Amino acid sequence: MMKSTRTLAVFMTALLLASACSPPGGEDGVNGDAGGDATVDQSELVIGIANDVSGREWDPALTAGGTAIPVLYSIYDTLYDFDEDGLPQPHIVESDELSEDELTLTMNIHSGITFHDGSELTAEDVAFSLDRVRGEDESLEGPAYTSSLALIDYVEVEDDYTVIIHLSEPDPILRNSLAYLPGMVVPSDYVQEVGNDGFLADPIGSGPYVLESSTPGQEFTLQLFDDYAFETGEAFEEVNLQVLTEGATRIAQLRAGDIDFAVDVDISQVEALEGDGFQISTNPSGQFLSVIFNHRTEVLEDPQLRQAINLAVDRESIIESLYDGLASATGTMDANISADLVEPFEYDPEQAEDLLEASSYDGETLIINYPSGRYPQDSQLIQTVQANLGDIGLDLEIHSMDSNQWLDGLQEKTLDDMSLTLLSNTNYDSYQSLWSATACEGPWSLWCDEDLEEELERLSRLQGEERLEGFIELSEGFKEDPPALFLLDFHQVYAMQEGIQWYPTPGYRNFDYTDIRPE
Repeated sequence: MMKSTRTLAVFMTALLLASACSPPGGEDGVNGDAGGDATVDQSELVIGIANDVSGREWDPALTAGGTAIPVLYSIYDTLYDFDEDGLPQPHIVESDELSEDELTLTMNIHSGITFHDGSELTAEDVAFSLDRVRGEDESLEGPAYTSSLALIDYVEVEDDYTVIIHLSEPDPILRNSLAYLPGMVVPSDYVQEVGNDGFLADPIGSGPYVLESSTPGQEFTLQLFDDYAFETGEAFEEVNLQVLTEGATRIAQLRAGDIDFAVDVDISQVEALEGDGFQISTNPSGQFLSVIFNHRTEVLEDPQLRQAINLAVDRESIIESLYDGLASATGTMDANISADLVEPFEYDPEQAEDLLEASSYDGETLIINYPSGRYPQDSQLIQTVQANLGDIGLDLEIHSMDSNQWLDGLQEKTLDDMSLTLLSNTNYDSYQSLWSATACEGPWSLWCDEDLEEELERLSRLQGEERLEGFIELSEGFKEDPPALFLLDFHQVYAMQEGIQWYPTPGYRNFDYTDIRPE
């Protein structure tokens, strides 16, 4: 059986760091001595999640990510895996070779990997999956990650276990992209047999878990795949995910022993849960909350108005009052650029008022959309932003939306003047998330600035320090021409019963459920 970077190296390193370096129950630690009254069934793990996984979310080429990411990592395998340092390492790929001109990546894949239907994963499946993500499958509507693989010219199958990627020009982060959603492999014969809609209704991959059953809006169950090609360690045989959109409901069910593990826990509940003996794990999420602006709203074309909005919001008060200090202010949408590299806007309501008065704003009511319950403290956050903007004389109307309705509106570009959204360091590089959220055709974008898009394309071709410095400079430029209201990076907060071993993936949700294990 082959070793998996994600399920072994990341897990073991994280546990060692958690036990050796973090104080029990502290901000960045796991309280290993604590535990609720309930005991964990060693064969089944029950998790309370905040959002449903349904429709497009089951397809790695279409999903918006978020809650779906660890689910998809559990169902599908990626060509590469991120290690504990965020560097891509071979996974489905056994070995690879990049040509001297960096225009050809030859990947030799493991033999003996099987999909959940028993068919073998071959080079044909890899090429088919990459072409779906690239937008080569005309029957697949709205693939979400075409920009990640935009430099691929074509994909060649040399033999059953050899795939050659031909690039139009060098791509410094191709392996990063192939360790994330764009690198997940689906079974070509099955998808073509049942069609894209049939695949969404009954998805299969080669990952450590099989989707056993699903009741949209309520729950779904994953069963450990007996013929999984990689080592999983002592993973739970079954993972049942309960869709509990209200944070209070997740906590109540955790206390009652109905669930073993709660995600996106209300930060205000951490102290009480720790006091009652539950394990708490927190760390910076690498997920930047921002309010994106709609370029179709004429008044928002004025950069003075957008600067005023950023100066009017008191981020530090929000962090203390809504997140109990477990968040940090951000000065960009780029989740790879921390506040020590690009400082956040200062809270300056007087300057904000001056800029608002000098702008083209003339008392219009602007509408902000947000997906209720999708992000921690989102309702209180938006209400606070509304109050801050009201203090300088800007009228903001809040429209709460169902998460799926909001997602459809975002991808179809039909949302109103502003929208709360989140950008993540999903592939540990700046380009993909920034392009997705700011480019004219970006799947999560309401913005359109051709000059910004050209600069992103230029930066995407740089490497190493020059690349990082270029993206830092871009974020500094957002001070004068912000495409969004930059808010904060909230901490991930998880609560669990006694008898569970786990530590959150540094930076984001790039893990599968074999990483959560019984003691």
